[in-house]
Amino acid sequence: MKNQTPMFRLKTQLDAFKSLTFISYFELNRKASKTRFGIDESYHSAPITFDFMAVFNIIGSVYRNEKDHIRHDRSFSFCFNFKDCEPTVRAAIKPSKESLVEYSREFSITEIKEKMVNLIQEDIKFTDTFLEHFVSAFEIILSSTLSSSDVKSIVDSKLKEVEETSNNIKRLDNQSSTIRSTMYKIEADNWTDPSLKSYREKLNASVSEQQVLHKSMVFLIKEGTKNIPATPRELFIKELKAKCIVY
Repeated sequence: MKNQTPMFRLKTQLDAFKSLTFISYFELNRKASKTRFGIDESYHSAPITFDFMAVFNIIGSVYRNEKDHIRHDRSFSFCFNFKDCEPTVRAAIKPSKESLVEYSREFSITEIKEKMVNLIQEDIKFTDTFLEHFVSAFEIILSSTLSSSDVKSIVDSKLKEVEETSNNIKRLDNQSSTIRSTMYKIEADNWTDPSLKSYREKLNASVSEQQVLHKSMVFLIKEGTKNIPATPRELFIKELKAKCIVY
C-alpha cells in the first residue's frame, strides 16, 4: 500500500467518472511555463502547477485557442500533489468558456475518496445536474455566487496577510542584523566572551522564524491562491504584480 500512487488509490472512482457518457478524458503532469518565439508572433504556455491532473472535458461546445488548439467550454478535474509532500487532491471545475478555474480546498486521499464515492452513487446522468452536484460535493465556491463586496473583502484580506507577513520578515531581518552587529563588536573585543552563546541562540531563532515566514509568503502568493475563488484570485495576483511582490 505504501508504494501505491494517490491516483492508483482512487482508480475505481476515476474510472467511474471516465465512464460518464458526456465526458472525454486526458491527463497532465507538472511543467513550467514556456514562451516560444516565432517570426511574426510568440506563444506562451501556462504552467501546470500540480504533480498530476485528471481532466474531464464536457463533450459539446468547443472553441480554438490562440494556438488553434481545440478546447472545451466546460470541464472538471482532480488535481494531485504528492511529490515531497503528504498527498492531497483538489477538485476543480471550469463552469464555462468565459470563466476561470474554480478549486476546492485540499483534501486528503481518504477525504476525497469518500466524496467521490458519494457523488458517483447519485447516478447523475445529465451534464448540468452533474456539474451542480460536483460543485456541492466538493464544497467549491463559485465566483458567480459572490457579490462585489465579497470579492473586495477576500482580496483585501489576502493583501493584509501578505503585508503583515512581509512586515514581520523585515522586522526579523532588522533584528538579525542588529544581533550580528552586536556579536561582531563583542568578538572584536573578546571572541571568548560567554555572552556570545546567548546571542548565537537568539540569531538562530530569528533566522529560523524568518525561514518559516518566507515559506508562508511563498504559499500565500502561489499555491495558497487556489484557496480563494477565481475572480478574487485574479485580482489578488494583479495587485501583487502591481506592488512588485514576486517569489
